[in-house]
Amino acid sequence: MNTGSNFVCLSKELLISSKKDPLVNPSRNRLKTLSWQERRKLERERKQQEEDEQTLAKVEGLEDPVGIEILRSRAGVGLEDPHKEKRKKEENMMNMKKMWKEEDLMKEFGSRQKSQWQSKRVIINYNKTHTLVLHDVFKVNGLHMSLKL
Repeated sequence: MNTGSNFVCLSKELLISSKKDPLVNPSRNRLKTLSWQERRKLERERKQQEEDEQTLAKVEGLEDPVGIEILRSRAGVGLEDPHKEKRKKEENMMNMKKMWKEEDLMKEFGSRQKSQWQSKRVIINYNKTHTLVLHDVFKVNGLHMSLKL
């Protein structure tokens, strides 16, 4: 139903202006001076405003809606998809295995470092002892030599 040249009736309660708002859509000459990004932005704003007006007209008199997430699948209302649950479990198991593997590698690395340090200490202590023994042997025999190893 057409109620005039400026309005188009979409429902009994809702009237939307068919003329474009001069503040939102500039004149034809002005459009040429705007960049495409600015024109797109203005067009989005105009569409958003129209949608807001339509929504306000439709929900007039209703209370504010409360968002409720209802999961519907073949498993039943409120249950997640079995494939998604299986994927989550597999991901959790993979993460746990990865964590355990990292812990084992860290323990192994620590034990290797400790054994390397111990073997170095053994070699250092052996060289010190060997030097002292040789020094004592030369001292007992009366030889005075400088020892270098």
